[in-house]
Amino acid sequence: MEPSTSMGETKKVKRGRVKLARIEDKTSRQVRFSKRRSGLFKKASELAVLCDAEVALLVFSPAGRLFEFSSCSWYFTLLPCAKQERAYIGMYWVNLFEISGA
Repeated sequence: MEPSTSMGETKKVKRGRVKLARIEDKTSRQVRFSKRRSGLFKKASELAVLCDAEVALLVFSPAGRLFEFSSCSWYFTLLPCAKQERAYIGMYWVNLFEISGA
């Protein structure tokens, strides 16, 4: 239910934003990593199913352990990447050959 204002209008309640900062407690940080990783993989799976997209994710834990997700074969997902000359990184198109020094 939305709270009402003095003029009878309704005002939406906004979600609180979590301040992004490193979690100092090692156990809490590991628990948060595991939960966030699971959520990220779930969203990647949803994106692949709903949009018929090929999705591949690599995530390294703070301890260096590799976690991976792929909506189909890694080979067929990453093969087109090797043929790309440009990639959209962040907000910009980047020439991959300039980055690799090739």
